[in-house]
Amino acid sequence: MDGITITVMASKEHSGIALQAHLERLLQAYAGKIRLETEHFGEFAQIRCERPSKTVWKEPLRMIIQDKIGSAIAAYIVQEEELELLRSIIMTDFAYEDEEEVAKIVQYCGSMLNTQDDPELATDHSRKRREQLIAQEVGVFLKENVTINIHGLLQFRLQGYLEELREIVEYAVDEYLMDKQYQEFISLLKYFVFIQDTKIPEAHLMHKGGNEFVILNEQMKPITAEDIDETLSVEWLDSDFNFEDLIVSTLITVAPQRIYIHTREPEVAVIRTIVQIFEERAKLCHYCRVCKPLLGERSKQDQLSP
Repeated sequence: MDGITITVMASKEHSGIALQAHLERLLQAYAGKIRLETEHFGEFAQIRCERPSKTVWKEPLRMIIQDKIGSAIAAYIVQEEELELLRSIIMTDFAYEDEEEVAKIVQYCGSMLNTQDDPELATDHSRKRREQLIAQEVGVFLKENVTINIHGLLQFRLQGYLEELREIVEYAVDEYLMDKQYQEFISLLKYFVFIQDTKIPEAHLMHKGGNEFVILNEQMKPITAEDIDETLSVEWLDSDFNFEDLIVSTLITVAPQRIYIHTREPEVAVIRTIVQIFEERAKLCHYCRVCKPLLGERSKQDQLSP
């Protein structure tokens, strides 16, 4: 009897069921011309895609069915196997063993791998493109073979797909390490702020937009060299200058009891950093009589806020 046989690891009971579900969905339009039967053999499940008796698969029907089977296998691999593939690469190629670290790196991978096919969000690693990459390779294989083993496919035929996953993991590991270092640095600064005595009752950080900040004391005067060893009311135009470090170090140096952050852009990185470091001592202000003269009217979005 003519047909195609697919073997999949079934150590997880749902593996064969999941693959068959993908096959049924994509072959639904050809239900009268193909029959699916699943049989379990210990750690393996075998799915036979056969033509019913008295039915002949002629070209181009055979090509269409092969294409649909390739798409089903691709969808199965991306949905059911990809997470374990990522974990294996993280643990084997990058030598991470701690489960918490592995889970965090997998999350970084997800930010790129699960991008939807929206023109504004699309990346070279979108799910649809990965499925197309796998389906194309499966289609080439099925032109000359009527049996296919998913495990063998991953080991020997899908090296391009696996290399792409390795590149994503490498990127995710770099992001994880940078974030880890950043969090350790933030924790150190938080401890320093905690043990330090306050020097002034309050400070006002005026964010005029972009990289332009002014730090004022409780009398609404710029903090000057008398307060610390340098003048801080400046505009940073040089993109290579680390203005974030200067702002943060300034606020830590003057050690205010309370910091009022006046901004129309609360999501700016340095503002988020200051809030993390000073915690309850930092208060965000979107609009008040103090910042109106310097920052202007609040945005329409702020006006709609309660």
